[in-house]
Amino acid sequence: MSLVIVGALTGIRPDAAAAVERPNVVVFVTDDQPRELITMPKTRSWFQSGGTDFTNAWVTTPLCCPSRASILSGRYAHNTGVHTNSNATEVRALDQNATIERLLHDDGYHTAITGKYLNSWNLSQTPPNWDRFAFQTSSTAYTNPKLNVDGTVTSESGFEPDILANFAKSYLDSWEADDTNPWFLYVATNAPHSPYTAAPRYQNAAVPGWNGDPAVVETDRSDKPPIVKKQTQTYANGTSVREQQLRSLMAADDMVDNVMTHLEALGETNTLALFISDNGLMWGEHGVAGQKRLPYPQSAGVPLLARWPGHVAADAVDPRFAANIDLAPTIAEAAGITPDYTMDGESLLDPPTRDSLLLEYWRSPDATNWPSWAGIVTPTEAYTQWYQDDLTTVNFREDYDLTNDPWENQNLLADGDPSNDPDTSSIAATLHAARTCTGSACLLDFGAEDLSPPTVPSALTTWERIDGVGLGWTAATDDVGIAAYDIYRDGALVKSVGGGAATAVDTMGAPGTASQYTVVARDAAGNASGPSDPATGAALPAGTWFVDAFETGSLGAWWSAGMSAVNGAHSAAWAARATSTGTPSYARASLPTSVGDAYVRAWIRIDSRSSTTRTTLLRMVKTDKTSLMEVDVSAMGQVGYLANATNKWRWSSTTVPIGVWTELEVRTVVGTTGSVALWVNGAPVLSRSDNTGTSPISKIQMGDNASSRSYDLRFDDVVASPSFVS
Repeated sequence: MSLVIVGALTGIRPDAAAAVERPNVVVFVTDDQPRELITMPKTRSWFQSGGTDFTNAWVTTPLCCPSRASILSGRYAHNTGVHTNSNATEVRALDQNATIERLLHDDGYHTAITGKYLNSWNLSQTPPNWDRFAFQTSSTAYTNPKLNVDGTVTSESGFEPDILANFAKSYLDSWEADDTNPWFLYVATNAPHSPYTAAPRYQNAAVPGWNGDPAVVETDRSDKPPIVKKQTQTYANGTSVREQQLRSLMAADDMVDNVMTHLEALGETNTLALFISDNGLMWGEHGVAGQKRLPYPQSAGVPLLARWPGHVAADAVDPRFAANIDLAPTIAEAAGITPDYTMDGESLLDPPTRDSLLLEYWRSPDATNWPSWAGIVTPTEAYTQWYQDDLTTVNFREDYDLTNDPWENQNLLADGDPSNDPDTSSIAATLHAARTCTGSACLLDFGAEDLSPPTVPSALTTWERIDGVGLGWTAATDDVGIAAYDIYRDGALVKSVGGGAATAVDTMGAPGTASQYTVVARDAAGNASGPSDPATGAALPAGTWFVDAFETGSLGAWWSAGMSAVNGAHSAAWAARATSTGTPSYARASLPTSVGDAYVRAWIRIDSRSSTTRTTLLRMVKTDKTSLMEVDVSAMGQVGYLANATNKWRWSSTTVPIGVWTELEVRTVVGTTGSVALWVNGAPVLSRSDNTGTSPISKIQMGDNASSRSYDLRFDDVVASPSFVS
């Protein structure tokens, strides 16, 4: 049997299962984890480098208990009957014969669960179809959790992910004595569910910064459902939740690594491993932070990764619509089992058949203010209906054009003008039928087979970053929409991003090494465009202090006084704009340490300058915030510099034109025999030994802090580093 999953959405169905040893299966489940894996490098190594990343994965109901019932059964919540949290009647009514653990157990697999099972399950009750278990039902017990261990309820000493890893390893060791039978291991940590507890060893760990996203900075939420409009959470609230969650996930990363390393030590090479979260969590998008229960991708989107050496492609991405209901069918197919009940998902080991996905949610007893809804997401559209408690009367509708509005900021049905509303009759009818679907009817397909490829992405550009190479392009078009963009470096696929993206970052290239990049567009049917025209890019060399390309719409690491972010920049998606008609407008950034030798490069566009005097473009500033050296443009457009220690201007004959992006570079060496070198568009225009004084450089300033200027400037791709010349 040979099995491959690759970004082109192809697969080989196992047609000789009897000739191949049945695989072991391990499933890792986190709790409330968005798609972010940034603080889980070990998990990324095992599952991204060693397996396939399903980059367009969702849970069909973004709530813990319904999602977990769907993971284990392969069925939608409307078929499991587990619609909500905190409803013991629903949990007791779950058909335990319609689960993957029952199928595997009946087929001779050893089965074990450690960690969170189902909300409202009676902790003292033995769960069916598990040979070994150490489970809990709480999402908040991180320290000394109470578990049911093989029938005895007891408090286990330690931190929850570490405890689960130890139980998992003990099960693996016990099964070594009977290695003729395969096993199924389900490991489900609380992390990073609220209260977002971090292991003591990670409580003060650094977390990568975050500038939010366009949904976080959405200013007009009048088009959102009433419950969303009531929310008041901010970027700061979302950032706080994010930082706590990312620290909480560090111990979960250790848990995954401990189990996978133990497997490797035992020589267990024939193991299908899956990683998923039971739902996502909002980080301030649309005013919501620390909450799921919503149809938006930050709530219903999750990480989903698969690893099976020799069967699932390594270091691969797959942008199909994948879901939690697909895990059980995938496991059953890998094990060579034909389910004796109807599953609603499809195996991730086969080519995809769905081109859209049903999402659904019921008002839950643990948060009654969040109403019921159901929706459909396609590569180009997200449509949702919000219901009264009769589950039929529609109170509110949302419809988003994901091609032009991937962050779902503009509801096309809520601008107050029905005449410009899109025709939603077809997708609404599909939604109505899908809400009661079973089996293959749940694999939504909106049209006939699509054989036409997308157009080629165009205008590919790159820009340097400390963490890699930034890329931007003009979107491709397709009759059913773009599913993903594949990024190629020197001819090798290195990354795929969702079809709504027009930028990406390659973080794996060697710093300072130039590579050639191309981008290929793919639609939901797997059709690929030709490659874009190539563009050369490199990450900034090691030692660079900072870079700000302003591509996220904020000033990043800069302290600002009057500057603003604007769209339509040089090479990234954003630039910073400084305008003044008599008020200082500038930004400063501190260097990591005061230095005597500094290099700064920036792209600058002068839209207007002072008609009577010079305008400052760049300054190097001393610790006391006074200027050490500045680069100005004169009223006539000449560029020059002032070394403040001598108070003497040196002007070049080079002029900087109005309305054109110009590359400006300057190096300053501090000292009574210091020097200043100035380049414009890569050509030297001034290079002089000059007395720059002995005070070290501590800050970089862009823009003018004088109150007597009148100008309009834009800055982009600002780089500050120890002295080097590009």
